[in-house]
Amino acid sequence: MNNQTSLWAYAWDLESDGVENVLEKSKDLGVNAISLASSYHSGFFIHSHNTKHKMYFAEDGVVYFHPDMKYFEDTNIKPKIAKISKMNDWFDIVSEKISKYDLDLWAWTVCNHNTRLGLLHPEAVITNVFGDKYYHMLCPSNQEVRSYVIGLAKNLSEKYSISAIQFEALGFWDPSGDLLGLNHGHHHERYGTVLRDVETMLMSLCFCISCARRSEAFGLDLNKLKEQILEHLNKFFISAPIVNTSLPSSLRELYSEIPLLIEFETVRRNIVSSLCEEIKNKLSSSSKSKLFLLEKFDPEVARFVDAFFISVYGKNATEAYEIVFDEKKLINGQSNLYAGVNLGFNSIFGPGELADITNSVISAGADGVNYYNYSESPRRALNWLKPAIDSLKNNFGV
Repeated sequence: MNNQTSLWAYAWDLESDGVENVLEKSKDLGVNAISLASSYHSGFFIHSHNTKHKMYFAEDGVVYFHPDMKYFEDTNIKPKIAKISKMNDWFDIVSEKISKYDLDLWAWTVCNHNTRLGLLHPEAVITNVFGDKYYHMLCPSNQEVRSYVIGLAKNLSEKYSISAIQFEALGFWDPSGDLLGLNHGHHHERYGTVLRDVETMLMSLCFCISCARRSEAFGLDLNKLKEQILEHLNKFFISAPIVNTSLPSSLRELYSEIPLLIEFETVRRNIVSSLCEEIKNKLSSSSKSKLFLLEKFDPEVARFVDAFFISVYGKNATEAYEIVFDEKKLINGQSNLYAGVNLGFNSIFGPGELADITNSVISAGADGVNYYNYSESPRRALNWLKPAIDSLKNNFGV
């Protein structure tokens, strides 16, 4: 776990560029691990340095390994093999070849952000306070969903030579720390009525049957909470586009006005921590796969995972240092922390800038850096990885 560096990649990178070429390129860049997507939602991507295409439309909600259905006998939710993986089990191929390049293989596993499965299993998706379903997000409180995620983890850890499983969208938060639900979801998300952070949060909370049952088990008065949230949102919608000044303007004010939200947050955090506990307990005792959660630190979850993740996408070296330093201070030795650095999206404009950011997050206490990502980064930005990691080795001896 000593200052590891990893590059996120996809099966379509392997298909287009060739497995050996991607692994060799990654080794030459200096990273010591590949974070390969094992399951993913969907997307429409520009691949500027791909020699076979410049745009890629990803298949929705599929897996990029060959699942063994014995791991999914306890759930009605089943994985579907991606079309580009039917003839090639990319995880099997990479597992066989990766030691040649002295690289580790990490399974980047997007769990509950899955529109395909949400449409097939509407009873298992996040449902807002109005009863509207977010088909792009399975709810981690639902037992069928939990069994599905456990199946993914067991299948990957027991079948392939994987050093770590990186869980994304396992709980209610995304890697940047934003709440999953209303946002980060489907296609053409448009809000003619513009929401503030307060309303976005309230519209993202889940009140599905499973969440209701777990809330009741905690003794939470869920009906009262729903009434208070509905009152707030209805006032906001009626007065829009003018903001009703009687409404809380910050999350701190909101929690003060609706204290039941604090109890509900405890319930939701327990949902995630108990799922992580189930995953850890159900993995084979012989499994060597570490469990990484692509979410911000949670002390309850820390007992069951090996590392957390903090995004510094689009941040300069000073900003990145402060973000990592503050998160590491919260962790206080209870877990490891990885920083995510974006190579594309006009985040980096030179090798020196990338080197500064890389060194700053390690100086701030990060145990490693994940770089996003192989195919979407401009070729020049991808190549800036080598001098950045070389500088890391020179400065920290890694």
